[in-house]
Amino acid sequence: MAKKYKKGIVIINEQHRLLPEQKTILEENFEEYELLKVPQEGWTFDEIVEIAEKVHIKLSGAEATEITKNVKRILYPAVTEGNAAVFVSPVPCMIRELQALSVIPTEGPDMEQLYAVLIFHNDRREKKELPGGKIIYTVAETGWQLV
Repeated sequence: MAKKYKKGIVIINEQHRLLPEQKTILEENFEEYELLKVPQEGWTFDEIVEIAEKVHIKLSGAEATEITKNVKRILYPAVTEGNAAVFVSPVPCMIRELQALSVIPTEGPDMEQLYAVLIFHNDRREKKELPGGKIIYTVAETGWQLV
């Protein structure tokens, strides 16, 4: 099976790790990927917007030129590379930013998807009993999907 995506930027909290099944899914679907580690204290809204813009430019293959302070000209290639942002750890505002930035208008009412925004999803839970009899459910190590 051919790889579906050329490059991925995988967003993951620095306190988390890729599970073996997640690594396999990434290796099967991407020619290459890199990790973007979210600090344990998170990012401010302004930092998220700034980082999302950098990720957007990298994934879309765009060239950004600063015209004046805080004003940029962004030129997009004629053909996008088939890249994707992949969220292992959810950063809701960044998901929103990248999803909005990932599409641009073309002629007429159409839109062009520059790159995909994907999230690792697992609806399997494992039941665990803690000392004292309390029952908790945790996400299973297997059953992961890119959606």
